[in-house]
Amino acid sequence: MIILRSNSDLEVWQLKRRKSNLSIGFVPTMGALHAGHLGLIEQASQGNDVVVCSIYVNPTQFNNREDLTKYPRTLEQDIELLSHVENVVVYIPTDNEVYPNAESKKTPAINLREVGEVLEAKNRPGHFEGVLTVVKRLFELIQPNRAYFGLKDYQQLLVIQMLAKRSFPDIEIIPCTIVRSENGLALSSRNQRLTKVGLKKASEINLMLQPLVGLNGKDLEMELSSVKQSFVSDPNFELEYLSVNDEKTLEACTNSTNKNCRVFIAVWVESIRLIDNMKL
Repeated sequence: MIILRSNSDLEVWQLKRRKSNLSIGFVPTMGALHAGHLGLIEQASQGNDVVVCSIYVNPTQFNNREDLTKYPRTLEQDIELLSHVENVVVYIPTDNEVYPNAESKKTPAINLREVGEVLEAKNRPGHFEGVLTVVKRLFELIQPNRAYFGLKDYQQLLVIQMLAKRSFPDIEIIPCTIVRSENGLALSSRNQRLTKVGLKKASEINLMLQPLVGLNGKDLEMELSSVKQSFVSDPNFELEYLSVNDEKTLEACTNSTNKNCRVFIAVWVESIRLIDNMKL
């Protein structure tokens, strides 16, 4: 395992990489690694000579300062996990390495259309601007052949695909399946902040969404209203949004027979915000 902590170290490594003509699979993370991240890294390792995994908690994508402060940071544990992966390079930059000047902090001018107006974009103002800014910078620094992103952050994936199409056409964006625990809970770094009771409650999210996932022609509006009520009536949940949207445009779906719809949810458990999505 190679650990790079500065852009100068990265540049030296990049020179060696070019001489050997190595392909790079890139997995950007904010640390607090779990099996979902390792799944991305495993998939990247299968399709590339080298995997670069970045660990950087990006301040520009947090619209909630408290969320940034409380975001789990487990660097020593992360490095230990990655030490068992072959052909991995770990890039651990500081804020100054990622954003050395005002120009580097500029958000790419991309028309996100409906994708930039609903769900996460609506409920976390400025979030995707921060995502676009940091991913642009990381793509410029790492120069990967392929980049791997989990489907759990589905809307983020769409945003990054738009960025790649506009500014990085040579980088292939690879969507990766959501990794779940045995009880169906989507793995997330934020899950580490839940108590055992909260973790058990969060595991019910998957089960409660199943009536929507398996609609099979039933009335979408009626079932959506019923599932929303299930969350609202449970004092252990604070529902932020529950919506069924087209998986390409994120426009609201009105018909359960639409094969391109997904159910999206953001819900709070023990003051911790969790998101998930599933294809109908």
